[in-house]
Amino acid sequence: MEENKNPELEVRETDKEGNSGVEESLAENNESIEAENVGSGKKGGRGMVSTRNGLYLRTVIGGLILYYAYTIISDMGTASGTSRTMLYVFVAIFGIAGVWIILDSLKRLFKKEYDE
Repeated sequence: MEENKNPELEVRETDKEGNSGVEESLAENNESIEAENVGSGKKGGRGMVSTRNGLYLRTVIGGLILYYAYTIISDMGTASGTSRTMLYVFVAIFGIAGVWIILDSLKRLFKKEYDE
C-alpha cells in the first residue's frame, strides 16, 4: 500500500509535553488560509457575499415590496380611523424599504460591487 504523501494529513509524533502537533498544523493551516483571503481581495467576516444574480433578485424583491405598498394604498378607502393611520405607517415603511433595496441593488450592479 502507498503511504499518504499529503503533509497536511500526516500524523506527527508526540513531543516532550505530550502534544501531538495537530494543534500546530491546524494553526499553520489557518494562517495560510487567512493569508490567501487577504491576498485575493475578499472581505473576510463581512457576512453574505453578493453576486450579480443575487442583486437582480434583490431588485425584483424591492419591486414586490413597492407593489405591496401600492396595494395597501388602494385598500385605504375602506379603512377607518386608527386602521387608516396604521396603513399609512405601513405604506411609508414598505415604500422606503422597497426604494432603498432597489437603489442599493442597482448601485451595486452599476459599480460592479459583486463577486463573479
